[in-house]
Amino acid sequence: MRDNRGSVVVEATLILPFFLFGMVALYTMGRAKMAELVVYEGCVEACEYMAEYGYISDTGAAIPYIKFGDYVDDEELLDRYVAGGADGVSFIGSIGVDDEGYAVLIATYDVNINLPFVPNLTRTKTLIIRQKAYRGYDDIMSNPSYENVKEYVYITPNQEVYHDSRTCSYLQMNIRQVAVTDAEEWGYGPCEYCGDSMCSAVYITEEGGRYHSSRSCTGLRRTVYRVEKSEVQGRPPCHRCAGE
Repeated sequence: MRDNRGSVVVEATLILPFFLFGMVALYTMGRAKMAELVVYEGCVEACEYMAEYGYISDTGAAIPYIKFGDYVDDEELLDRYVAGGADGVSFIGSIGVDDEGYAVLIATYDVNINLPFVPNLTRTKTLIIRQKAYRGYDDIMSNPSYENVKEYVYITPNQEVYHDSRTCSYLQMNIRQVAVTDAEEWGYGPCEYCGDSMCSAVYITEEGGRYHSSRSCTGLRRTVYRVEKSEVQGRPPCHRCAGE
């Protein structure tokens, strides 16, 4: 009879490297896709900002270079998978306001994927985002169909007021890193998702009451919706930006 002892070890030795390579490839490609989503979210927010300042058509195209970094939720992820990180995203070709009254943001960047035995895989991604520019009440009121123009405001899922301006300070999250002992002394408690008192440094916001051990925690992200003012009946206006 033929002796098959050791065949399982040989088969495992041959298959295991391919299995590990596949797992690493799936993880790396998944993280790269998350980096693309972070870029997309930042571009959408920057284009929204462009639309608010659409009346300054000469300078609108420069806004993405100034504001994009403020809307990036995970800079470490971009540094790992986007060539040049947040600074590697180019907005050449963006238009403050085009002939149709839209703010147009064009973002181009390279995604780097480094796999074992297959390093330096690069693909170029391009995003084109258009947002109707807000031209101000003077332009709206001069429109013959002014009565049919809808008024929009901004809300978040957890706040009980609405905001007239997307740039209201209550909608901006001022995140800073402090020692965990200082955070606890100031009355901050651990985040239910990522709070870890064993960390020496944590992240806090002025408006919140929790500290976070991860900069990319969902608790440090603020979702802002633009809705018709008629849909927020019952919510009072924000005292900071009302009437601006």
